[in-house]
Amino acid sequence: MKNKMLIMAGVAVATVVLSTSVQATPINGSISFAGTATVTTPDTLADATGISSITSVITLPGQEFGSYAVVGGLQPVTFTPFTFSASGVTPLWTFTIGSTTYDFNATSLTASFDATHQVWDIGGTGTAQITGFSDTLGTWNASVGASGSSFFFGSATTVPDGGATVMLLGTALSAIGLLRKKLIA
Repeated sequence: MKNKMLIMAGVAVATVVLSTSVQATPINGSISFAGTATVTTPDTLADATGISSITSVITLPGQEFGSYAVVGGLQPVTFTPFTFSASGVTPLWTFTIGSTTYDFNATSLTASFDATHQVWDIGGTGTAQITGFSDTLGTWNASVGASGSSFFFGSATTVPDGGATVMLLGTALSAIGLLRKKLIA
């Protein structure tokens, strides 16, 4: 009888360990970038149709939060040029530190020109990816003006857990029920 209880306890522990190790952690937090952008402009900034190059981009010190907190500032970043009419950009940005790759695939893009401030406001949604984390939906935005550009990515996402919590609750209740039955008998 003692062996049966040990076996049941072992099965419960194995279920908890296996169910929690299968799921990756969703990404959260934000990261900011600064760099230089060149717009495709026939005559004036307001007539631009996209960004033809994005260079000298770095992560900004003190602007990394959540899953990005370990990045540290001044990391070089590669941005992909795009047109304002693009439906998405893959990857919008990417960088690697050691064996960890960080990137963001933009799945939507909107752009509007702010004539008062002479700046393009660009943004949309997409998927953040970090090695070892689960892909997570997020948002991005950029401001591009005549004197340069600044980039910002932010993600604060709640991802469903895929049923692991229900499975763990069921296992725990089953174990309690079996122990109760054994103690009463």
